[in-house]
Amino acid sequence: MKFENVRSWIDFVNEASLEELSKLLNDEFSLEEYIESTGLIYVDKDTLLSIKDRIMGLEFEKRFWEETLPYIDVNSLNERLLNYLIDKNIADSILGHMPLPDRYLWKLADKMEEAAITLGKRMYIGEKYTCEEFEDFLNKFIDNHWLFDSLLLIEPGHGEKNNKLIRTLFRKTQYKDLKRTVIKSVISNKIKHTEKIVIIYKYYRTMEPEYLLSIAQNPITPVEILERLTKIEKVKYANKIRCCAKDNLQSRNKNICIEKEKS
Repeated sequence: MKFENVRSWIDFVNEASLEELSKLLNDEFSLEEYIESTGLIYVDKDTLLSIKDRIMGLEFEKRFWEETLPYIDVNSLNERLLNYLIDKNIADSILGHMPLPDRYLWKLADKMEEAAITLGKRMYIGEKYTCEEFEDFLNKFIDNHWLFDSLLLIEPGHGEKNNKLIRTLFRKTQYKDLKRTVIKSVISNKIKHTEKIVIIYKYYRTMEPEYLLSIAQNPITPVEILERLTKIEKVKYANKIRCCAKDNLQSRNKNICIEKEKS
């Protein structure tokens, strides 16, 4: 049994008997194994509501929504269906990852980290959210380590929001690992753009992978260090460090050749 896409799966569910669905939607069922096209597809809202009413309260209800929602375009879900699923704690982890309107993510955020993260990223990047609103959001979810970790990985839509994030992290949380990450990032950026050889040598001696990667990209890094970095192994980012060091050396050799031709 195969389905072309989620719409054909929905048609099947709409027509199948409850007994057939009960046997199919067991703990081992995975829609991914039965569906050929996994792209998001719009499904008729009334059809979904009809299925909701039909399987409401049945043993396989939760399984159906957990397997089906990942393939459905969010615009297929109307207010009545969303409120029902959220109020009944059905497929919360799936809904938390979906680009739902803010009001639904807020309903999910207190009980699902995924929803708080989805909403947090939206407020961090989106220009329509003020820095004050973003800061209030961070304070509300100050105990969500995953949220702060996720936000540190993306570029903010507004520089001041990044300042709010860093300030809140250092002043109001105990996330020592994330604070170390931020400090290393600041130092790495400094190393990458420094024009002082003494700084290069200082941080090269630490053998910290993040610092070595920045050293490998700095155009003033001594050749002797770059040559060592082209052979580095068994450290984090080793492949990237080697590639950057090689590119740096090649660029430098190319510039030397150009200067010689000019002279």
